[in-house]
Amino acid sequence: METYWAGRSPSTGDGDRRPFSTALALIEQERQRLARDLHDGPVQLLTNLSMRLNMMDRLQSVDPGLAAEEWARMNDRLREAINLLRQVLYDLQPIVLDEAGLTGGIDTLVRRWSEETGIPCTLTWTVPEQAWPLDADDKVAVFRIIQEALANIHKHAQATQVTLGAELTSEALVITLRDNGRGFDPSAMQPGHYGLSTMAQRAALVGAVWSLETAPGVGTVCHLQWERHTL
Repeated sequence: METYWAGRSPSTGDGDRRPFSTALALIEQERQRLARDLHDGPVQLLTNLSMRLNMMDRLQSVDPGLAAEEWARMNDRLREAINLLRQVLYDLQPIVLDEAGLTGGIDTLVRRWSEETGIPCTLTWTVPEQAWPLDADDKVAVFRIIQEALANIHKHAQATQVTLGAELTSEALVITLRDNGRGFDPSAMQPGHYGLSTMAQRAALVGAVWSLETAPGVGTVCHLQWERHTL
């Protein structure tokens, strides 16, 4: 398979503004994603509910039975909007990391993703929580990168099986996400693809290397790696 993208640690020499510029670009991308998620989800649902509420007085007087059915439907839509807002909050701040640690947080993330997508994901962790040589920012980056990679699998891979594992060796900490999907031709991808560039930037900001290996018909493998000397 061919490596499509590698995100490497930016230089931290005096006067080097690349880490700062990368962070600003990542923040702007997150703002744009959040705006899209809010507009396409809860905002549209709530706008639709507002319009339907404006018609309820008249409907109630004309056909109380139909009005009761409409109230039930609107209640369902309101619950849907609440769930979407909760998902936005979950995406903004992975509280589960504070509550369950990185291993527990990833387990929760994977289980929720499998339930929502119907795609089984097998966890093969060999690194106990207390052995993770990562600080809080590193752990958030791991969580976000895996979250984005899983989203890409659901949207594009047509996979039926996913595996996610972590291994701590004498040389590096390596996290690997593998799917059996359709893969793709790396040369056909546009440089700066949003999801891929975001993962690479997140990795670089915390001193990690992110890479993706794929080819048509053979699935995709993502690696997130910290060399021992960078930990």
